[in-house]
Amino acid sequence: ISPGVLNLAKKNTADLAEVFPISADYNDVLGSKELISLTNKFVLYLGANIGNFSATQAFAFMQYINKSINTGDHVLIGFDLVKDPTLILSAYNDVLGLTSAFNLNLLTMLNRELEANFELENFFHAPIYDEKINAAKSFLVSNKAQEVFIKKLNRSFSFKQGEAVFTEISSKYSLKTIEDMSDAAGFGVVSQHTDRRNYFVDVLLQKN
Repeated sequence: ISPGVLNLAKKNTADLAEVFPISADYNDVLGSKELISLTNKFVLYLGANIGNFSATQAFAFMQYINKSINTGDHVLIGFDLVKDPTLILSAYNDVLGLTSAFNLNLLTMLNRELEANFELENFFHAPIYDEKINAAKSFLVSNKAQEVFIKKLNRSFSFKQGEAVFTEISSKYSLKTIEDMSDAAGFGVVSQHTDRRNYFVDVLLQKN
């Protein structure tokens, strides 16, 4: 999480509670002795970010949270719910090209951070929806045979025309799947809070 956003949150909640922003990975914080020693914890993992894990990774992450908190502590997790595949695919192939720009920005970052020489116009965004695992997948596809050099790696990479690079997964969940995964990870479902269209859900869990 951005340090700037954390500091803004601290400022905005100053009248409600004392906040101590820590810019770190969940793995760095959840497993710390300082956090484990705190009582009555409430962990937030919102924005359906858990959907960027595979099903196996999502379950492992929930197990990790469970081991890092105490019995009776709560967790609020946001999930993207299963819905009409056509609707899902349209969101990842929007007419404004926002998702395409987001996906292609990965190449911009590689150019900046690793001194690569990707030419964005030589790739295009290609989303699919895999109904077998209820997940949207994004790819960047090379529209020509080409070679890219990454200076920080001192290595060149060749791409065939039509070759696809898997860039992102966005898993969708049913309420039943969420309940089963939560139970297996050692949580009880306290409540579920969906939006008016039942597109998303925030699930309040408590460690058993």
